[in-house]
Amino acid sequence: MSDIVTQTQGNTVTTLHFTSEDDDATGNIGQIIDAIGDNSSIVTVKSLDDYLACIRNDFRSRLLQALSCTVITGGPHCGGSHYDQGFYETNL
Repeated sequence: MSDIVTQTQGNTVTTLHFTSEDDDATGNIGQIIDAIGDNSSIVTVKSLDDYLACIRNDFRSRLLQALSCTVITGGPHCGGSHYDQGFYETNL
């Protein structure tokens, strides 16, 4: 299992960094999406270079839905309460 998946599942990461050059971030996107859905520690997401363009449309949509649910609303499965703490950065 990749480091990004393990850290996300274990709630040990507060900032996710996605880059198209990271094989873990592009090759394990389904596992990453699932891990984000159960995460309560992520507060910042940084998408560098053309990462979002490197993943399939359906995965891109699922990733953004998982991030908006977890990061923006503040907890797993949209059950959190700190709405303004999370944000998404991109260089696209």
